[in-house]
Amino acid sequence: MKIDLKSSIHDKQFLHIIAFGSSNTARHLPGMHWFDVFELGFRHTFGHAGACINSGRGGDTTVDLLSRFDRDCAAYKPDFVFITIGGNDANPDRKLSADAYRKNLVLIIQKLKAMNTSVILQTYYAPDNRNMTPDFMSAFNERMNIVRETAASMDTALIDHCARWERLRERHYDIYRPLMTDAMHVNHFGNMVIGLDIARALNLLMPDDALFIAPRAIQSLMDSEEK
Repeated sequence: MKIDLKSSIHDKQFLHIIAFGSSNTARHLPGMHWFDVFELGFRHTFGHAGACINSGRGGDTTVDLLSRFDRDCAAYKPDFVFITIGGNDANPDRKLSADAYRKNLVLIIQKLKAMNTSVILQTYYAPDNRNMTPDFMSAFNERMNIVRETAASMDTALIDHCARWERLRERHYDIYRPLMTDAMHVNHFGNMVIGLDIARALNLLMPDDALFIAPRAIQSLMDSEEK
């Protein structure tokens, strides 16, 4: 499914766009966040045609997103919602099965579709598997596959960051690792790379700013590894 922001703006004039997820969505570092990059691209393309609301909260699972759905998502009457969730669901200590994750993810999407909200599912970037346990990585990869399967079965948009980041991690670890703050989280530089991929997937125009020269170089390297 393709996301058509332009047609939605034409119909509604002013959009509410929400980022809903856990620590990879919550803004907690200096510098650019991926949702900031998206917002810049949105405004550079469409002007002041929408509000971008970050409803990320560190540590959340799909259970937590459901528990705060009404207050932190539905209350804003969103037109578009980015959903990026699954890293904490994959943590063996949280004891959430893959089946529970799938059911929760489906329920979140069903709730949004009932509101006529367009959903953009995202996989994560790739965690540093050299510094994560095999059990976690197995569970994480399973959940990212569930995201892909759910996007296909429910006809939602999907931005699959993980596949691109896995190739970067395996083939260019020396370039990959400086994009991370730790084994599980990207820094502001990694966030900019993610944001540029989102902007491109949604056909947004980005400012021609020196700030993006280095992240664009990483994006180009990722592109070359897909060939």
